[in-house]
Amino acid sequence: NYYLSLGYLTNEGLTVGDTYKTFRTRLNLEATAAKFLTVGMNFQFSNRDESSIPVNLSDVTRTTPWGSYYAADGVTLRTSPNDDPGNNTHPFMDQTYTDRMYQYNNFFGSLYAKGKLPFGFSYQVNFSPRYDFLMQFNHQSALNPTIAAKKGVVDRRNQTTYSWQLDNILRWNQKLDKHTIEATFLFNAEKFQSWNSTMHAENFAPNDNLSFHAVQSGTLPATIASDDQMATGDALMGRINYNYDQKYFLTATARRDGYSAFGKGKKYGVFPSAAIAWNITQEDFMKQVSFINNLKLRVSYGTNGNQAFSSYSSLATLSSAPYQSGSNVYPGYIPNSLANGELSWESKK
Repeated sequence: NYYLSLGYLTNEGLTVGDTYKTFRTRLNLEATAAKFLTVGMNFQFSNRDESSIPVNLSDVTRTTPWGSYYAADGVTLRTSPNDDPGNNTHPFMDQTYTDRMYQYNNFFGSLYAKGKLPFGFSYQVNFSPRYDFLMQFNHQSALNPTIAAKKGVVDRRNQTTYSWQLDNILRWNQKLDKHTIEATFLFNAEKFQSWNSTMHAENFAPNDNLSFHAVQSGTLPATIASDDQMATGDALMGRINYNYDQKYFLTATARRDGYSAFGKGKKYGVFPSAAIAWNITQEDFMKQVSFINNLKLRVSYGTNGNQAFSSYSSLATLSSAPYQSGSNVYPGYIPNSLANGELSWESKK
C-alpha cells in the first residue's frame, strides 16, 4: 500500500506585503513481509516561509491620504508622510529597507513493524524521528533614515532540533464465553536535543550591501550566543481492560515515567488510574425503553504526570562576573540560579 501527497499554499494578508507560503509533502508505505509481519513507514516534510515584511498597520491608520510618499527628490521615502514629522513613521519604511529570510523546515518520520503472535498476543514497534530546521535572518539597511547612524543592523539565528521516540507495544486479547480481557504493555524511550545560535552585528564597513551574508563586516564587536539543550526520558506502562457481557467494565492502568531534567533520585514517577463502568442499556429492563439509545455510567480516578520543565531546571547555573583588583582583572563567577535537587514530577489527580 502506498500514499503520496503534495501541497502548496500561498495566502495574502490584509496589508501590502503580508504573505504566507508553505509546501508540504507526505509519503506512506506499508508492505506485508510475512504472514505474521507487516512493516511500514510514514514520512512528512513541510517548508514554511514567513519572510514577508508587511507594512505597519498602526502607521497606516495614522497616515493622512494627502501625505507625501517621497521626499522632494522623488526617490527617498519621507520619514513621516505627514507634515508633522514624529507623529508617525512611514508605513513602508521597514518593508523598503529590510531584507528578511524566515524559513521553517520540518521533517517527521515513523518506521514501524507489527504482527501477531500465538496465544492471542500481538506486537508493534514504532520509531519516530523528527527534525526541525529554523533560519531567521534579518537585515535593516543603513539607507533607512531612522537607523542611519547604526550603518546597518543584522540579526541571524540558526536552530536545529532533533528528537526521536521509540515505542514497543505488546497486546494480549482473549475472550472466554462472556468474559473479554485485553492487556497492553508498553516500553518507551525518547530523546530531545537542540542547537541554537544567534548573532547580532552593526556598523558595517565599507557598507552593508551584502545584507546578512557578511556578518563579519560589522565593525562593532558582534554579539554571539548559543543555547544547546538535551533531555531524555523513558516509560513503562501496563493496562488491563475487562468486561463481562458488554455490561460491566473495569480498566486499570499503571505507568512509570522517567525524565532527565528532574533532581537526582527524583527522576521517576508512578501514575496509576482505574475506572469502572456500567452499560445500563444492555440490561433486560432497559430493552423496553425505546427513547434511550445508549446509557452508560462511568466512574474513574487517576493521576497524570507533567514534565513541562526545561532540560536543566534542577541544576545550578553561573554567570560570568570578572572583578578588578588594582590594575588586574580576574575571572569570576556568581550564582545565576540555585540548584533544586527536589524538583520532581508535578501530578494532577
